[in-house]
Amino acid sequence: MSATIEELKTCSNQQEFEAAGEAAKKWFTEVLSNGWTETTKGEVTVYDKPSINNHHFIKTVTQSKLKAEDMFNKVKSADFATSHKYDKELVESEVLETINEHLKVTKQVNSAPWPVAAREFVSVLIDYEENGSFYIVSNSINYPKCDTVGKKYVRGVKLFGMKFTPNDEGCLIERVLEVDPKGSVIAMAVNASKKEDANRLLNMKKFFEQN
Repeated sequence: MSATIEELKTCSNQQEFEAAGEAAKKWFTEVLSNGWTETTKGEVTVYDKPSINNHHFIKTVTQSKLKAEDMFNKVKSADFATSHKYDKELVESEVLETINEHLKVTKQVNSAPWPVAAREFVSVLIDYEENGSFYIVSNSINYPKCDTVGKKYVRGVKLFGMKFTPNDEGCLIERVLEVDPKGSVIAMAVNASKKEDANRLLNMKKFFEQN
């Protein structure tokens, strides 16, 4: 069964991958500052916004004592084994193709609360520096070399971004996740996933501050 998702761009050459990377950067710039409502304040501050066409949103923000570039480098270079230490819902993570030093095609699988099937995402992932801040951003694509969904998984749509901004205490980390999980997903599972995303950012920060 084909994993092609009609709303997504199909990428198979460098020009298409680079265009998808630029689209991801544009999405993150626009989504980061628009329409958020603070819902929880603490070591991780959580923001929400209304779902649109089954796309669900969450923004989480925290302060780290690490310098922005140091945290950025730790996060972007983490392999699956490292990432799984602070993100237990990460079932699989691999680089499918390296386009250039800053642009890759990746596949990730994230578990979901029972009885929802795990979600698989194939994306372009780009990292960059802009105006003194550091970014890691990804955007789901159709990738002909990986057009079959893993057994018992559902191929979803995910847009993701992190911004690391230097400040006097270290750096501010802002994380945005926009997901259309596709398939059948109950509201309880969506809410549980949002809560877990806040924990994920906190765990990531603490892990890299100690390692």
